[in-house]
Amino acid sequence: MEKLSTYKIEINSFQAGALLSILWGEEDRTKRAMMSLIHQLITIQEIIKEKAGVTTEKLPNGTIKMTSEDGVVIVRAPHEWET
Repeated sequence: MEKLSTYKIEINSFQAGALLSILWGEEDRTKRAMMSLIHQLITIQEIIKEKAGVTTEKLPNGTIKMTSEDGVVIVRAPHEWET
């Protein structure tokens, strides 16, 4: 099989999160085909959170608590890729 060319795109944090959610919700065969991109988006998400000073804590009830460096707190169920 011939190796496919790769291309770089520019994406902001909102677009990265939205695209990751869309891809994760796809059928398994589509998700398998896009797994390389999914892994890249997860890495981008972690970099964005780190740069923004966001800390994540797993709570005993299974939810996650994310706190920004300016004190904004979000508590929610984790996405599948966050478990």
